[in-house]
Parts: sequence; structure tokens; C-alpha cells
Amino acid sequence: MRRDMLKTAPWRNNELKSLQALQALNVLDSAPEPEFDALAHAAANVCQTPTALVTLVDIDRQWFKASVGFDGPPQTSRELSFCAHAVLADALFVVEDAAQDPRFCEHPLVVGAPHIRFYAGAPLILPDNVRIGTLCVIDSHPRRLDDAQRIALKRLAFAVVTALQGRAAVQRLRLLAAADQARDVQELVQNALSNVDGAMQRLFALAQVSSVPNLGDVATMMPFESPALRSEASTDAARPLVTPKSNAMHFCLTSIVALLGITLRLLQPEKRLSPIEQARLWTQLAADTRIAGGAAYRAALALADPSSGRS
Repeated sequence: MRRDMLKTAPWRNNELKSLQALQALNVLDSAPEPEFDALAHAAANVCQTPTALVTLVDIDRQWFKASVGFDGPPQTSRELSFCAHAVLADALFVVEDAAQDPRFCEHPLVVGAPHIRFYAGAPLILPDNVRIGTLCVIDSHPRRLDDAQRIALKRLAFAVVTALQGRAAVQRLRLLAAADQARDVQELVQNALSNVDGAMQRLFALAQVSSVPNLGDVATMMPFESPALRSEASTDAARPLVTPKSNAMHFCLTSIVALLGITLRLLQPEKRLSPIEQARLWTQLAADTRIAGGAAYRAALALADPSSGRS
């Protein structure tokens, strides 16, 4: 199929604002980072697909901040991008069988490698409805997502946005006068996130998760930045649609969100702090980070091997 015949996606309604916001995040062409790797692993595991990508839609390309099960280049042309369509969606953009979809049946990535048949993407939406990319899952076989998987993918996309905002906050934090303290806390955050990513990869390699704790119990363990997040985790526990595997991924997700919320708090104190109050805040943030990272790591290991949590 000629490229001039492709059904390319239209521009975003606020295209210039979206591009400016993406540039302001200073994330394009950056090195891999554990929080994004963990979220991509979670998406692939929850949706039971071989491939998951965190994509950012630039002016003429989509660039992959994180990927699972994808050995291609770190970016592709925007005009060939499924994500350029998904970024416009209000919720999920799902193609259950691209070979049967008139928009994509002759797409070069469908008729040729990597032979995409299934695609589901959740838009990454910043405040003011600024859309910068997607969290997507891909398979070479037709399939459907159940309701629990749809819920999980949307919440994971929210976590990606939180991760991007937290990353930008840390970059700004490094410019502050308390640079030494900032580096100390950031090192703790990165170490904790690396633990989460390692546990997530172990979970991703499992064929089955045989025992999963109740997510409502997890909500009381984690130092969430927002009471709304704690409430949302408890609400998820009561949903009959949540399967053991998606419940496990929700658990790891809330750990990641808690850690990234810590970095945002560093730049958003409720009032101007005295040096003593500032030192107290840094100490508390460091303690919160250790708790969040340790709980996430231990819980993920328990999910991978239920016997590991018993003594």
C-alpha cells in the first residue's frame, strides 16, 4: 500500500501546545529508566500481550520511552503510527483485528513485520487535556481485552503521566539550593524503583500468579501522596472484574505511584519552610521512599513466590 493511501491520524486539537509540553518534559531521546520499564512490564502482563510500549508522539515521529517484547528501532514515523490515532481517544483506542479493520488492513506493519493484529492504547493526558503519547499493548494475534484489563491499562497510563511529571520535577529539583539533599532522596527513589522493576520483570516471566493478597490491605501499607489514590486502590479491591494477575499489577502500580508522588512533594510544599522544617521534610521523604520501595519489592516477590512471604 502506498503511503499516500494510508489513513493517517489527524493532528491533535491543541497540537502546538502538546508539542511544547512534550519538549518541556525533556524526556525525548533519554536513556531507559526503571519506572517506565516497570510500567511497560505491568501493561504487558495485565493484558497478556507479548509487547508493550510507552510512546511519545512528536511532530513527525513516535519515540519509545520504554518497551517490552520489541526489538525494533526506538522510534517510527508518525504517519505509520497506531499511537497517533490512540492519542486522540478519550479512553482506550482498541483494534481487535487489524487485518479485518478497513483503517489498517493494508497497513505495512500489519501486512508485513511485525504483523500487528491487535492493538490497544491508552492516551497519556497532561492537565488541560494536553495529549503527549500512549501506553499501548500489541499482539500478532487477534484478541480482546476484558473489563479488568481495560481498567488496568487506563490506570497504568495515568501512572506513566505521574512518572513523567515526577521525572521533570526531579530535574528541576536538581537546580535548587539543596542539591545535595535532592540527590540523596533521588538516589533512594531510583533504588526503590529499580527494586520494583526487578520484581515486575520476575512477575512478567511467570506463566501464572498463584496467590495474590487483597489490594485493599495493600492500600494501608503504602504512603500514598493522595487520599484519592488510597481510596481508588481500596475500591479496586472490591471490583469483581479484577483478576488475580491484574490485581497483582495494580498492587505494583500503586507502589510506583506512591514513589513518584514523593518526588512531586519535593517541589510543592504547602508553605515556605524554615531550614529546620526543610530538614525535617527531607528526613520524612527519605523514610517514605524506603517504606514504599521496600513494601513494593517484598510484595512483588511474595506474588511471584507465595512461600517467600511466610515465616
